[in-house]
Amino acid sequence: MTSIFIEFIGIFGGFITTSSIIPQIIKCYRTKSTHDLSWHMFIIYYIGMMITFSYGIAIYHPAIYVPCIYSMTMNAMIMYMKWHFEKENKQSQANTNPNTPESIPLQETALNSIS
Repeated sequence: MTSIFIEFIGIFGGFITTSSIIPQIIKCYRTKSTHDLSWHMFIIYYIGMMITFSYGIAIYHPAIYVPCIYSMTMNAMIMYMKWHFEKENKQSQANTNPNTPESIPLQETALNSIS
């Protein structure tokens, strides 16, 4: 087999493996929830991918570094959704929290004492 064909097999395998995260991305986008996903897992995975990417570049092996680029992009999408949805969740909880000053009804006596 030629080295180009072998390289293609390696790149294709990397893309197939990394594509396994696409259903999770779709689910997170549809449900607008990433609550059960761990930041630690994504950070550790991302660091590992950066190291693997660096290794692939150092030995100039496209079957290693090209799928890493794809993988880091897919994981960046999930990390962005996690950050965005958690931020939205905190804002919506602050707006519906019964203990916030905006949600406590003013008493007639309090209004009269101000006047």
